[in-house]
Amino acid sequence: MSSYLLHIHSGHRVCSVAASKDDCILFYQESDESRSHHQLLPLMVQRALRAVDDSIDGVHLYQGPGSYTGLRIGFSIVKGLCFGLGVPLICSDAGELYFHQFMERSFSQAYCLSVYHARKNEVYACWYHRARGALWSEMRSMFIGEQERGASISIQKMQETAVIGNAANLFFQDFPDLKVALPLELSACEMTGVGYKKWQNKDFTPLEMAKPLYLKPPHINKRKKNLL
Repeated sequence: MSSYLLHIHSGHRVCSVAASKDDCILFYQESDESRSHHQLLPLMVQRALRAVDDSIDGVHLYQGPGSYTGLRIGFSIVKGLCFGLGVPLICSDAGELYFHQFMERSFSQAYCLSVYHARKNEVYACWYHRARGALWSEMRSMFIGEQERGASISIQKMQETAVIGNAANLFFQDFPDLKVALPLELSACEMTGVGYKKWQNKDFTPLEMAKPLYLKPPHINKRKKNLL
């Protein structure tokens, strides 16, 4: 039986929405208009629903890491959508989405390091093995310029690793002999395969447990008081 899924990515400057039948994309739209996710996402979701005759079996949401405000907006919209339509929520983070791209592209390396740029020389990463899946229980912070040795990743292991993500090229600084570094920004288009697989496995996230993956507390500038 076919499944119709809605895929939403609101974690960075470009927000995007896709609708799919199984893992085939039926609708896709994105916008890079900054600071407008709250205005754009509801309209894009509405258009995606029309593309599948307002009939969906689940909603697949990018969980993070990413923009604090963008992720909050995405979760607010999706929770209301899932509750109103009575459909399950599927959540995926950057690590597993990048790992899916690694598997789809059939690299020869046995390992995949999924890397998401956090700030300056810091990245969030998760290490995977082709057959065993995630080797780390969750994404963790790494710093470029400080080679990850010992318990993390050795230089020797990096020879067998493909680095994939929007921070991939930064790793040439620590590992100049790196064989594969694929810079890749995620969008709703890259979410369909993972979403369909999770749908088949009934890997759903309860609405009351769903929350963005921030990894670190957000940096919020407080407005200075007007002393005049």
